[in-house]
Amino acid sequence: MLFIRSTVFNILSIIVNVVICIGLVWSLLLPRRMTFSIILIYFQIIHILEKYILGLDYKVIGLENLPKNGAYIIAMKHQSIYETFKIFMVFGYIAIIMKRELGWIPFWGWYARKTKMIFVNRGAGGAAVKSLLENAKPIINENRPILIYPQGTRVSIHETTKDRPYKQGSIRLYEHYNLPIVPVAMNSGKFWPKRSYIKHPGIVTFKIMPAIPAGLPPKEALERMRDTIEIESQKLL
Repeated sequence: MLFIRSTVFNILSIIVNVVICIGLVWSLLLPRRMTFSIILIYFQIIHILEKYILGLDYKVIGLENLPKNGAYIIAMKHQSIYETFKIFMVFGYIAIIMKRELGWIPFWGWYARKTKMIFVNRGAGGAAVKSLLENAKPIINENRPILIYPQGTRVSIHETTKDRPYKQGSIRLYEHYNLPIVPVAMNSGKFWPKRSYIKHPGIVTFKIMPAIPAGLPPKEALERMRDTIEIESQKLL
């Protein structure tokens, strides 16, 4: 039954992806905020398919912990493709830090560039951090939140921080621009495992934790962010 549900969902989600990407291409001519609002249709449709075909839904805990004003960093655990479909529905008009190759994908990359995501060359060492700081500046000037996956990639629920250590990007942003960090834990990998064809029914939890204030020593901020995300994600699992 899980195989059949997953197959039906996969087929329909591909169809929706093609139809929506092509059908909404006209929205690229609109002002950025309007384009962003329109492409939310895609994520809402995917959520409906997840909910009624896979039996997979989500809930959010701790929305009150999001700062009310100004830019801030959302440091979120990344266990599955699932959360990439929910980020904008949960956090609104944010900018995501992503590898620059994603911006080259036809249609999908066009929407990402139009809505001003932050593209970084992950393999460029110190140049990657420099481009991150430079490309984040206009976003911060707009007071938009910035979302980063601090481990840099999707992480299986069986991998530890030794397997996938926390990278310096989030802390460099934190230090350079004096921004608070909001840690976000989750358990999406329990229901939609990394590189798994089968998706399981259940409720994915996004747990938004109290912000780590700006101005702490970088090492302390990194340790607090890492420990909070890891401990709370394990609790959810």
